[in-house]
Amino acid sequence: MASRTGAQMSKFRLKLTALFMLLIGLSVLAAGIFTGQFYKHNHLEALGSHMETQLHVLAAAAPWPKDETRTAQTAYLEAQAIRFKELADMRVTYIATDGEVLGDSDHAPGTMDNHAGRDEVREALASGLGRSIRHSDTLDENMLYVAYAVKDGESGKTLGIIRLAMSLSAVEKSLDRMWMVLALGLLAVFALAAIVSYRVALSVTKPLERMTSAAKRMAGMDYKVRIPDAGKDEIGELGRALNAMAANLQDHMGEIRRNELHLQSVLDHMISGVVMIGPDGRIRIYNRSAELLLGSLARERVGRSYTEAKQQYELLQLIRSGFETGEPIHEELTVYYPDERLLELNLVPIPMDEDTAPGLLLVLQDVSAIRRLERMRSEFVANVSHELKTPVAAVKGFAETLLAGAVNDPETARSFFEDHTGRERQAESLDRRHPGAVQDRVSAFAAAIFPDRPAVVSGEAVGVPRAGGRQEGDLPGA
Repeated sequence: MASRTGAQMSKFRLKLTALFMLLIGLSVLAAGIFTGQFYKHNHLEALGSHMETQLHVLAAAAPWPKDETRTAQTAYLEAQAIRFKELADMRVTYIATDGEVLGDSDHAPGTMDNHAGRDEVREALASGLGRSIRHSDTLDENMLYVAYAVKDGESGKTLGIIRLAMSLSAVEKSLDRMWMVLALGLLAVFALAAIVSYRVALSVTKPLERMTSAAKRMAGMDYKVRIPDAGKDEIGELGRALNAMAANLQDHMGEIRRNELHLQSVLDHMISGVVMIGPDGRIRIYNRSAELLLGSLARERVGRSYTEAKQQYELLQLIRSGFETGEPIHEELTVYYPDERLLELNLVPIPMDEDTAPGLLLVLQDVSAIRRLERMRSEFVANVSHELKTPVAAVKGFAETLLAGAVNDPETARSFFEDHTGRERQAESLDRRHPGAVQDRVSAFAAAIFPDRPAVVSGEAVGVPRAGGRQEGDLPGA
């Protein structure tokens, strides 16, 4: 994971470096183009201004022969053009207002075309000064032409045009040298930008790489990881926020684990079997008591469907019914695996979360021993009632006979009480085998027979005959 994160960050670092280099390169290139154009414009502007100055000097040094014939003008102006070419090192051309060339320092005027349509000539005739740059087919190079309209000082009429032409090869060579220097500077800036950009990208991506690695470890439930302090900028603030989140998650997860251990301990030590089934039918919780009652281990059941417990068919039917009806179910069912048991089942739907259907919670209680004790109690009460029927019936008969008048016959009364003593020994024997049962039964019969006598209290009866002696309230002659 760490190597994959490092590789991803390396790609991001290279992209960031390339972006920085591209931005810097475009900036430098734009600056170079602007600088080159600015340099060319200023150079041509300066050269044009210089040529204008030369034109004014030429006009002043060799006034236009306005009163001469065209032939005389041509001879004079041609001589002046050649002379000034040697002084100024520029091509000089004298042009009449109709465009005819009257003198040129490089060519014979008669061999040259009419110049009335040249841009600089038209502009000079219109405004007094004209400029143009065009390619010279004769010299096969770009030329700068500057034309000046010579005017009559008295009438202001244009007498003719003086034009200077200068090759731009020197300017172009100067611009080529500038572009070479600019290109070398651009390469140097590119190299420097690559180094600086990589260092800047490294300073940005290194903390992000550590944060990404830490975030992935947090996603893997490792909340002990911490990010080293990355400074006081936004990235450092992000790192501190991640550290605070990791600390909070560590505390919360520790509390959740402790609560989970407590819950698991409670579930494991419950005497009732607890099974929780999710909405998908998979078992989520299966405690130890459920293992004992249902005969399967938690590791075999948790995470698997409840329908896989084929041994408990009746239980499966109740669970299926609980899912279908969504109502609580209270039942007792007998299971035969792993042992025969009578189980009390309480099944209730429980919500799992807000977006899903409810699951089921089963609580199983082994009531086999309780039901066996209840059955023994019922049998015991039936047996005691059967054994008490004979002595109690005899006592009741004696009492009814005595009340009917036999109490006045001493012999009859004595025989009754001697027989009663035998019956009492039989009751004492029964009482030794079943303590308390005889006394409760006799008290109930005595209350029915002698409603005006006190009831039996703690085994002592007032007015009820007892073997071995006479008490207050005993019948006479007993």
